[in-house]
Amino acid sequence: MLRLSVAGIVTLLQVCRVTTESFAVSVPTAPLVTRLGDDLTVPCHLSPAVSAVAMEVRWARESGRDPVHVYRQHQHTQGRNFSGRTTLSRAGLEKGDVSLLIRDLRVADQGRYTCFVDSGSFYDRAEVEVKISMTGSAPLVSLDGHQSGGIALSCESEGWYPQPDVQWKTKPRTTLSAAPRSHITRTPDGLYSVRSDLLLPGRAGGAVSCVVTHGGDRTQVQSRVYISDEFFMPGMTLLISLILFFSIFVIIIITFLIFYCRLRKDNLKTKDDILKLNNVLENTTFKYLFEVCN
Repeated sequence: MLRLSVAGIVTLLQVCRVTTESFAVSVPTAPLVTRLGDDLTVPCHLSPAVSAVAMEVRWARESGRDPVHVYRQHQHTQGRNFSGRTTLSRAGLEKGDVSLLIRDLRVADQGRYTCFVDSGSFYDRAEVEVKISMTGSAPLVSLDGHQSGGIALSCESEGWYPQPDVQWKTKPRTTLSAAPRSHITRTPDGLYSVRSDLLLPGRAGGAVSCVVTHGGDRTQVQSRVYISDEFFMPGMTLLISLILFFSIFVIIIITFLIFYCRLRKDNLKTKDDILKLNNVLENTTFKYLFEVCN
């Protein structure tokens, strides 16, 4: 009878111990979205809120392949890619708060993070996703001049993450003779820059917008220019200028020849001189102009 009582007490104590040491690791279910260069606290809590000071806490990225921060036997170790940028709070550990502070976030920091807590007799883990999001500059739209009977335009924007989309819109709607050409590059810090070139066909004036769309939350940033019909008349303007120039040139030549002709006739002394001049003029392009002088 005594043995049964002792056995029952031991069993009860073991059950109580397991119940006391068991816990659940809790993290947000929705992705954490932040900006490049910001500081971010990645939440992770024990439930119930038991002290984690004597436990092992491991933060890792991509299912443990990339260590971020390890707390073991009251010592902290930071991953190579996170050196000097992570913190676990002592005050938080005492309250079961094992949230990780990451400073100066980089593009390479995004991904899935694992929060792993081990008490020695029990452990649990959970994953949370971190995303970097950057909305770039307002598009700069430039008129690059006349080309192939139309107007060449360019649109440039920088500082985007993830990769953006770029689109041209015209009002009234215009059928383009060629699809816009877009070129996307990445800067050393991992952000995207975009440039798009558009050839607007002749007689297609109106409002032209360059719209850059964020590759994540689909936020749009746009710039608009208005192009009047006068921009599409470079050929006509050049033709008029050439005609005007040629007309002035011809008037000057005619005036000069008439003046020269009259001057020569006034200086002729004999009839033979006049005949010689007429023979010369008959073999020139402007002989009819000189006949006016006679």
